[in-house]
Amino acid sequence: TKPDVGQQIDTIVKDLVEKKDAGILFLALRDVEAAQLIKRMRDERVRNLLIAPNILATDSFRSMLKTAAGKGGDIALYTNGMLVSAPLLFDTANEAAQNFHDSYFGEFHERPDWVAAYAFDSAGLVAAGLGQALKANSGAKTKELRSAIRDFLATRQSVDDAVTGVSGGTYFDAKRLAQKPVLVGVYNGRNIISALTQLQPL
Repeated sequence: TKPDVGQQIDTIVKDLVEKKDAGILFLALRDVEAAQLIKRMRDERVRNLLIAPNILATDSFRSMLKTAAGKGGDIALYTNGMLVSAPLLFDTANEAAQNFHDSYFGEFHERPDWVAAYAFDSAGLVAAGLGQALKANSGAKTKELRSAIRDFLATRQSVDDAVTGVSGGTYFDAKRLAQKPVLVGVYNGRNIISALTQLQPL
């Protein structure tokens, strides 16, 4: 049978309340379960330092936490001080990222997260490949354009071939994985800023 998530969260929180020396906690959870767990932990005054993956550095997670907190609930009470990994932190990002941030905020009246920036860059990669394909053959059929875009992406194999965007240069390794930094952010209330200690120079 499928495990009862609520019951599991109750058990975890009970154990943490009883253990006064649990130390730092790493949340290897999906955003929906993490929102529920963090809400319960903080409500039960479990104040351990939390470290989380980049899925908890998104608007989606904050929205779920806001729902869990209920009407009038302040998510800053739950997120403040939590460390998260993220491939982009706007407070230390490049000028292109700052321009994207300001344009996004001006259009939607909300601050973008790293997911929005990466979606924008992904569209930019496809557009760059499409532009090159049409320049080479303006009468290309859809199937040909798809192949051309794929080939364009496949040739982005080093910093020299990278396509520059909001998140910096994008290129792929031999396993076709994008080479992106792992940055460390910390929740300052409900907003994420760069942590003082990083895994690499900013």
